[in-house]
Amino acid sequence: MIRIQFFLVAMITVTIGCTPSDSKAPTKGATPPESTGSGSSSEGLASTSPWFEEAAAEVGLDFQHVSGADRSKLYIPEIVCGGVALLDYDNDGDLDVYCVQGGRAPSPQVEASANHLYRNRGDGTFEDVTQEAGAAALGYGMGCAANDVDRDGDIDIYVSNAGSNVFLVNQGNGTFLEASDVLGADAPGLTASAAFFDYDADGDLDLCVTEYVGWTPSSDLSCTATRSGHDYCQPNNYQAPTADHLFRNDGGRFVEVTAEVGMSNAKGNGLGVVSGDFDRDGRLDLFIANDGTHNHLWYQTEPGKFEERGLRSGTAVNQSGRVEAGMGVAAVDIDGDEDLDLFLSHLLQESNTLYLAKDGYYEDATDRYGLGGSSIPHTGFGLGFFDFDLDGDLDLFIANGRVMQPIENVPANDPYQEENLLYENTGSKFRVLEPKGGSSPPLIATSRGAAFGDLDGDGDTDIVVINRDGALSYLRNRREQLSDRHWVMFEVRDGTGAFAQHARVTIQAGDKQQTRVIDPHSSYLSSNDPRAAFGLGEATSITSVTVRWADGTEEGFAPPAIDARHSLVRGTGVGKPPGKQP
Repeated sequence: MIRIQFFLVAMITVTIGCTPSDSKAPTKGATPPESTGSGSSSEGLASTSPWFEEAAAEVGLDFQHVSGADRSKLYIPEIVCGGVALLDYDNDGDLDVYCVQGGRAPSPQVEASANHLYRNRGDGTFEDVTQEAGAAALGYGMGCAANDVDRDGDIDIYVSNAGSNVFLVNQGNGTFLEASDVLGADAPGLTASAAFFDYDADGDLDLCVTEYVGWTPSSDLSCTATRSGHDYCQPNNYQAPTADHLFRNDGGRFVEVTAEVGMSNAKGNGLGVVSGDFDRDGRLDLFIANDGTHNHLWYQTEPGKFEERGLRSGTAVNQSGRVEAGMGVAAVDIDGDEDLDLFLSHLLQESNTLYLAKDGYYEDATDRYGLGGSSIPHTGFGLGFFDFDLDGDLDLFIANGRVMQPIENVPANDPYQEENLLYENTGSKFRVLEPKGGSSPPLIATSRGAAFGDLDGDGDTDIVVINRDGALSYLRNRREQLSDRHWVMFEVRDGTGAFAQHARVTIQAGDKQQTRVIDPHSSYLSSNDPRAAFGLGEATSITSVTVRWADGTEEGFAPPAIDARHSLVRGTGVGKPPGKQP
């Protein structure tokens, strides 16, 4: 009955925007009780010592984002740009940092629009190697995705732009070759997030790229927001939703197959994207977070064919039937039932939303997990579920920043700045930690892309945030001070030596079982550490390690030492796990 009511109200569309001036989770098995209503503000605040410290200046990460904003003429890419990737581009075992720059939307091919690559020296500091590595990739940058596109064992970079996109192919010698013309996948619109995945199961990586709106500098509008004057337009002001792009990897060249696979049948204002087997039929699917239009859940209903089932699945709108402004997105198993749940960040006055997978459908479980009311005053972008405190469950960080100026109490230095949010997983729900965002000093900026990984090699997860028209933030994790908590990390590679995209790593440590999926593509405009990181709490040993490869076969590995990083390479394990069939 609940699903019937939900489907009836799901057709209601609420568009939030300004007016154009020309009048145009918990641990495995723990599921909180259901609650009613939306946007409850009953989440508790927990005061604690800061989990993170700002360390960008200290370690040499001196990137300054430039949106190119000029108050006399505002272009919509300026308010939503700013991505970052964490990748080991030189294969030395340390994570490097790639930052996507804006510039000036009408004239992006200038030095001010150069992206920046920072090499990790291995001692906790970084150096800018952009020029010698050939990584500048001029253009008005939105976001990026990093993966081993050509399956040669090193990491390549795809950059989405407001305009022609760029492929940077890693040459294996510390340099990149810009090969966009050779590889294809241009999508020369206002593109946003990108995700590599092997949808046709042929062993190479295909690519999905979201497109925000049908936009060019000459088509930009001038908008006036209620009582706050001239401001950025919202995407629905343009009345130009678009189809997102799917590119098939055909022997090393990417060919657009959007119409061929059925993905041109629905349009939206695409920002975030994640892939995964959401219906557990053995085929990879796609979820697109749309800003002000229905979200799209693309099920691959037969090999090479996609069908949009957002409304039918319960993920197109929230539990009130309201279309929301989807920005960042993560696919993660919150309740430990091996289904991929979905979490989206949204505009202020909308709660961020958790869609919990249940029996082939999704339920809005936002309030049940304590993720509702605390997010309503904020506009969320980058996000990630990671075990920041190494206690064996997934916590949550959300990077916030407005897209419209506040009506009153406008900050003098940046009218769009906000504090971020850090949630601790308590085992039954999530609670907001104080200080907000978990950092000292607090990060208050217009935050956009956020990427997650162990940058300093100490076993816990750090965060890099791109702040619009501000300095990059490197939130270094301080939880190593908890000496009684342990960790383990795995680099998981397939038979070719490439990272094993969509492999699932499951470990047993003490009485707790945990699973991670190898997939760096989530958050917002960003790419994360591709390794599988586990907090072990006070467990002093691991009793089993299993990898389920993307083709469904499983392989067991000998339990490794804790507080260390290890490699899991397909074909080098100890055989299939007990009771498992190939």
